[in-house]
Amino acid sequence: MKATANILDLSTLPDTARREVSDFYEFVMQRYGRVQKKQAAVKNKLPAEFYKPIAVSQYQAVSRDEIYREI
Repeated sequence: MKATANILDLSTLPDTARREVSDFYEFVMQRYGRVQKKQAAVKNKLPAEFYKPIAVSQYQAVSRDEIYREI
């Protein structure tokens, strides 16, 4: 198989191998391609305000021991 300028020559492969390469390509595109990014945007069903950070005037660090002291 010779790859030139993002084009693969599959003509030397038998039909079953061509289908397998095609299936694998579709799998890779779903996993890493732009299709997945579009689907991720659709999954966000919460309002846009939910994803904005909340501004606070002061932050106080709390240790794990302090959190569980009251329980």
